Amino acid sequence: QYSARSLNEHLSSSKWWDFGRKQGGLYVFNPTVTVDNSWWYRGTADAMYQNIDFLKKRHEPYVIICSGDCVYKIDFNKVLDYHIEKKADITVVCKDMPAGENVIGKLYAAMRRIGFDLVFDTNFAADLTIMEEANEFIQRLTKGGNLPLFTSCCQAWVRYVETQHPDMINHLSSCKSPQSMLSSVIKEYVPQFHDGFTKENTVVVSIMPCSAKKAEIKRPQLTIDGKYDTDYVLTTVEFAQMIKSAGLDLNTIEPEEADSPFGEYTGAATIFGASGGVAEAAARTAYYMVTGDNISNDDIVEMRGVDRNSYNKLVELDIKGTKVKVRVVSTLAEAEKAIKEIQEGKADFQLLEVMACPGGCVNGGGQPTSCNDLRIRDKRAEGLYEEDKKDTEFRRSHENPAIIEFYKKHLGEVGSHKAHELLHTTYADLHKGSYKDFN
Repeated sequence: QYSARSLNEHLSSSKWWDFGRKQGGLYVFNPTVTVDNSWWYRGTADAMYQNIDFLKKRHEPYVIICSGDCVYKIDFNKVLDYHIEKKADITVVCKDMPAGENVIGKLYAAMRRIGFDLVFDTNFAADLTIMEEANEFIQRLTKGGNLPLFTSCCQAWVRYVETQHPDMINHLSSCKSPQSMLSSVIKEYVPQFHDGFTKENTVVVSIMPCSAKKAEIKRPQLTIDGKYDTDYVLTTVEFAQMIKSAGLDLNTIEPEEADSPFGEYTGAATIFGASGGVAEAAARTAYYMVTGDNISNDDIVEMRGVDRNSYNKLVELDIKGTKVKVRVVSTLAEAEKAIKEIQEGKADFQLLEVMACPGGCVNGGGQPTSCNDLRIRDKRAEGLYEEDKKDTEFRRSHENPAIIEFYKKHLGEVGSHKAHELLHTTYADLHKGSYKDFN
């Protein structure tokens, strides 16, 4: 629709394409401005809707509808035979992408085509999270803070602690989630890097695999001067619907890079999306912060994935003589068991990673329901670990050049006053005064 002349010139004469007939044929529907309509087609379905009267007047038993922005190498006779065999009302032809395939570059490109001015990656903030959280863990471990330390990336888990176990709030890491960290950083620093942007006119839209992130952005603690850090959240399903509505096809989009300076990330940030990934990423950097050396093997496979029967793992790490036990749990039911152990004085672990969704964010509430298929869920997690190992130059958050530069120029030391101002948060007792508090 954006280059109708080119399309018509390509088709030129219908007889070349075996469409020079009295019955049937080829019809090209360019957008038409009318009293009731003055916009481009918003996807193939909308184009069909705007031309539905034409279709209703036709007498052909079968109609093939194709988007005009693709070249199709397909035998439509086979499609038609399949359609007739299945006695279907509608048959949709599509090309699946393998589960676990890395399409992040295509998503960057799609966002720009939809209309976003700047595209950053939350993985940059995942590296920030590891820097701050690893430091916080070491401080608590060596100076007698509340242990075990609870990870705080999962909003459903944070909310669970606030509403069900407010006595455990002091165990939560004070680090914001990567989403909230990046939003704070964008509002604070994008005006310094990009002309035309101010804190007031910058709108942050976050694309997340988690429906709970919609609630997170409304937390009163996540505001600057009375305005929320993150303006909107779209789940991956909602963003996929936007891509389709815009008439874009990820199969044909060329990958692009994220915008500077918040687009560079490490393999440690990538694995955040799988259960055990946050703990593994934190272990890599905590080991370095304590010893000055990198851990001998970045692949702490014992932390990865979930046990099909119990959804929890207990892993012991040796940080040059100091034994640290890490508990990794998936689902709030398993988290509740861990809390009971703490309350009863039976817990023998110092770090607790919790993901509310089985398997982690790859199976989040905002993801396609196909993730309920364990094979697809596992493939997506495997895709993250493959990217960590093969597709990133650095595998440890403390080695990210963009992170090093950001601390040097803007935050100072890890855990500094400025870092706490931008990257840390507080929690509230949401049990007190609720219906659960009435006894």
